[in-house]
Amino acid sequence: MRKRISSKTIVRFYRFAVAAFGLGALIGLTLKYQPTLNWPAAVIIAIVVGLQVVFPTRLAIPNFSLVHLMIFSGGLLYGPILTGWAVIMGITAGITAIKLFEASQYRNRLPEATLENTAFTAGLLIVPLCAAMFSPIWIQGLLSYHQVVEQSWYVSAAPLLLFPALHTVLLAVDFLLQCPKGTTWRDFYLLFGVLEILLPPIVFGSVVIYAQIDLMILATIGMIISVQAFFIHRFNTARTDLERRVRELSVINQLSVTLSSTLELEDLLSAIQQQVSRLFGVDNFYVALTNEERRQLWYPLAVKRGQRCSWAARKILPDRLTDKVIHEGKHLIYSSGKREQQFLAGLPPSDEEPYAWMGVPMISADKIIGCLAVFSLSPDSSFSEDDVSLLSTLSAQASVAAENALLFQREQLKATQMENLNRITALISASLDQKEVLSQVCKAVVDVGGAQRSAIFLLDPQYGHVYLAKAFGLSERFELENATFSSGHNERMRCLRTGRPVLLPNMTATLMELAYQDSLKREGVNGYGEFPMITPDGRIGFLAVYYDAQHTFQQDEEDLLQAFASQAALSVSNARLYANTDLALQRRVNQLSILEAVGREFSAAISSDRLFDLILNYAFEFTNSNFGEFSLYNEMEQTLEVKASRGYPENRTHFSVLEGLAGKAVVTKQSINSGEISAEQGYIDLTGGKAQSKLCIPLLHEGRVLGVLTLESEKRNAYSTNDHSFINQLANQAAVVVVNAELYVESQRRLREQSILYLVSQSLVSNPGFDTVVQTLTRSMESVLPASRVGIYLWDAAEKVYTLSHSSGRPECSLPAELEDRKLVKTSRMLENTSPLWVEGKRQLELVGGCTECSVLVFPLIASKQRLGLVLLHLPKDLQVREEELQLMRAVVSQVAISLQNALLFSYVTQGRDRLAAIINSVGEGILMVDMAGRIVLVNEVIQKFTGLPCDELLEQNLLSLSDNVLDTFGFKRVEAEGIVQTLAAGKEIQPQKTIISLVDQGAERVLERVTVQVEGQEDAGAGWLIVLRDVTEEHQIAQARELLTGTLIHDLRSPISAVIGAVDILESSITTEKRDYMVTQAFQVINSSNARVLGLVESLLDIAKMQSGKMELTLTKFNLHHLTKTVLTGFDNQANEYEVTFDDRVPDDILEICGDQSKIIRVIENLIDNALKFTPAGGNITVTSELIGNGMVAVKIIDSGPGIPVEYREKIFDRFTQIPHQRGRRRGSGLGLTFCRMAVEAHRGKIWVEERPAPETGSIFVFTLPVIDQ
Repeated sequence: MRKRISSKTIVRFYRFAVAAFGLGALIGLTLKYQPTLNWPAAVIIAIVVGLQVVFPTRLAIPNFSLVHLMIFSGGLLYGPILTGWAVIMGITAGITAIKLFEASQYRNRLPEATLENTAFTAGLLIVPLCAAMFSPIWIQGLLSYHQVVEQSWYVSAAPLLLFPALHTVLLAVDFLLQCPKGTTWRDFYLLFGVLEILLPPIVFGSVVIYAQIDLMILATIGMIISVQAFFIHRFNTARTDLERRVRELSVINQLSVTLSSTLELEDLLSAIQQQVSRLFGVDNFYVALTNEERRQLWYPLAVKRGQRCSWAARKILPDRLTDKVIHEGKHLIYSSGKREQQFLAGLPPSDEEPYAWMGVPMISADKIIGCLAVFSLSPDSSFSEDDVSLLSTLSAQASVAAENALLFQREQLKATQMENLNRITALISASLDQKEVLSQVCKAVVDVGGAQRSAIFLLDPQYGHVYLAKAFGLSERFELENATFSSGHNERMRCLRTGRPVLLPNMTATLMELAYQDSLKREGVNGYGEFPMITPDGRIGFLAVYYDAQHTFQQDEEDLLQAFASQAALSVSNARLYANTDLALQRRVNQLSILEAVGREFSAAISSDRLFDLILNYAFEFTNSNFGEFSLYNEMEQTLEVKASRGYPENRTHFSVLEGLAGKAVVTKQSINSGEISAEQGYIDLTGGKAQSKLCIPLLHEGRVLGVLTLESEKRNAYSTNDHSFINQLANQAAVVVVNAELYVESQRRLREQSILYLVSQSLVSNPGFDTVVQTLTRSMESVLPASRVGIYLWDAAEKVYTLSHSSGRPECSLPAELEDRKLVKTSRMLENTSPLWVEGKRQLELVGGCTECSVLVFPLIASKQRLGLVLLHLPKDLQVREEELQLMRAVVSQVAISLQNALLFSYVTQGRDRLAAIINSVGEGILMVDMAGRIVLVNEVIQKFTGLPCDELLEQNLLSLSDNVLDTFGFKRVEAEGIVQTLAAGKEIQPQKTIISLVDQGAERVLERVTVQVEGQEDAGAGWLIVLRDVTEEHQIAQARELLTGTLIHDLRSPISAVIGAVDILESSITTEKRDYMVTQAFQVINSSNARVLGLVESLLDIAKMQSGKMELTLTKFNLHHLTKTVLTGFDNQANEYEVTFDDRVPDDILEICGDQSKIIRVIENLIDNALKFTPAGGNITVTSELIGNGMVAVKIIDSGPGIPVEYREKIFDRFTQIPHQRGRRRGSGLGLTFCRMAVEAHRGKIWVEERPAPETGSIFVFTLPVIDQ
């Protein structure tokens, strides 16, 4: 069915349509024509419109005022465009003023500035204005034409009739759609006759007068309209305030009379309802009060469509209007214009939603106790701030009276309830008969709670269910259907599980199971509550009360019923306790007698094998079990060893701790009492299906599990709580006995172990020699296992064998003399651990040495992860070695291994010390070492020759304590020595150095070479600093002579070569071209190339010598690397064409400039290109590239496709006269070109090296780096 469109929606659509049409017409005229701006007139019109918006003239009907007189006059004079935009400016200014004053004390005197009213006001003025003056004559106004006065009547006739007609039609349609309350068509006709008919003559007169007094007529009209609007607005406001105040005083007076005459809440609420209905004319009203204890709202009074309603209490919700009023303490209001808030109203669910709602807080003694709310179901209804103010006045009077009435009502009810509760409690407590007590409780709770039916449900923890103990007013069918239910039932046990009442005001809000719900419905129950029965010992059940009608529980009522349930719980508990006291005392006496006898027998059986059978017999005697086991827990093997068993068809010796309920009890350290073991997960049946119940009690001592006592019965639920408690006490006593027995055995074993270890220690301390250690180990093994054959093997790391060092024991067992590591296979890896090793199968044959009647046990001899040897024991195969014996032998072996290692280390250290001293003293270099504190810890005899001080005097001295002469011998100044000692003390690293020291001794020069290096200790920590001095005086003298000879030869060779070159040049120039034949030309070429080669060789030698001596000077200039490489490659073009080799120049032309000696760099590149040409085969390629590599450096690469450089020669080829053997180029080189390249590049702070081209390509990549100029 299509939803009917409300009148509010139609009015809203109409108003926005008028506004949109007016705005569209104004924008269209503005875009089409260019109006003449007259800012004074526009400002006057805007001010008058703004004042009318702020102070509207309410003349019988809404949206009707005198401002249209001003708008029409302005339109005639200045045109509709200027006037229309002035209207929008004025409305905007007025709305802004209203918004600014909304938060002030005058907010109640201002009109409501809604978007709908604002838009319609603008459209109501602009639409007639644009429609009446759409002609181009009127667009610019009358003032744009000459002779305004003479032509005004003729020109103004049409607009003077059209504007009021359109204005009246638009206003009449809005009036017809709204039909404002209290307004008739007679009022509309009156206003139309007075204002609309008088409009043309007034406006025309204004236009005529305008020519005489200009803007004054417009300002005068605006002033008249504004003044009358202000005074009429003030009159209307004052009248409205006065009428509202009179109504409020009347209501307050009548309400005060009613409130002072009664304390009954019902009478009070009825009086409030009458006053609200009379004042607001609505028949929908409710009072919501808070229940802080339950965090609920309840409705003592709710009226809808004039009828009283019963609304259920609900929880306080933060997103409901009623709740917000209470929470914030401020009134709230919304009308049909805010329908989106309706779902927040906080009313009960209904098909009808309110169109208008207002609520005010009810405050008493600065405390908010509720909310007073009025709502309307009519679509065209709304509430104003004045209505809220009036409702607040009512609420202020009603709040105090409602608080007093509620307090009086609660006190009366509480007094009555307490009187009944005391009477009933005394009656119930007078009896100890359980049945009588239950019957009295059920009858009494009906009187206390005002219910019609009741029931008591008690918890039976032994069987794990809840049973119906007594019912009142319920049928036999109900009692049969609800006689018992499982204690694991989630919903039915909620009361006992939480310890709080379960209250259901009605049956529709419950989540109970369907069967229980159907039972209650058949009894006619529509509301009920369940209250836990709690005693100091715990919860014993719950008390249920049932109501035929829906019932909302108040807090006082809930507290009373819970107090009654607690009193009833004590009475029921006392009656049950009285009934069970005699039986419990009798069983307790029997238990104590048994436990006393058990204690005596346990004390006598501390080391007897009858101990475990004794425990099991007493458990059977008390519980009448059919099957049982007593097992001890082996924690290492994770098994349970059965020590005593009874009743089972087959007795087992042991089982895993992960099997069955007994294992579960051990793992969880919790007792297990299962009355239905067939349903238990993990149960293992050993009885052939006969057992129905099972009890597993772990034996615990100080948190440690010793074992488990298991009992089974052929009856279901055979083991009560009392049985469980007794067996638990029996298990505790048994645990103490087991621990005492273990302690006795352990003490004996410990005493024997301590004796053996003491004897071993005494022997090793008195004589720590190697033979003593071995003999002590052998005797200790024999004392632990007398039937063994013991062999001590030592590990020979060089030969990778174990060699038999000592043996003793049974002579019939032969031991192998050697055990080769490679033949032990997997056993060898196991011997690297310290754990004893049983060797079986094929691996045993490697160790028994032909003995077939023995088993083999091996103990590795390992100390500090060092393999020292092993202990090999031959044992009879039937001999069982206990774990404690293994641990004792392992302790002996560990102690002996340390002593053996110490003996071996002492021998090794002594030998190493002697060898190291001999080696250090035999070398020709002086060696001195200082530790991290600067103390001299090592010195050899050569140092004595250099310093003249004996070695004994230097040892243990600090480096800084040496004299200046001695420090000079080492090449240190005292300041440098102090810096070195400080650096060592700080743990910082000192870089290795090689330094030449020149000393003058009695007129003779001695040259020493000093090398220093840091000595690393464990974990990369510094251990000290080593100084090595070597006498290089002879080498220095030879080097000086060699350099002098080289320099002389180079200079001597350079002069004759230069003379030969000059003579050849003169000879070549003297022979004319006509006289030269091929042989002569070829001869000159050979001569020139040979001379150039020899001269280049001499120049290279000279440059190398200068670089080595540091006398080489670089002429630094800026040059472009691209141009330089291009020039060099051009010089080799003829040679490359001859060798059929191609060049590939990939040096970018935009690379940064280089700062260096251009001639030296050219020679470096020429040497590298020349080398590449010599070894690149025909058809090969030579590539030159460059790239920036960071740190202000550029890398230049010369890549050839020759045979490449072997790895071992990639460093050597840069040495002088070094050539690769078995590798010949097109011609033989001098061996100096690459040396020059290296020294020239390093002089420029660069590096040069060789790389190999990646496979499958062949050849070499020569790379050198040069600094670039930072742009």
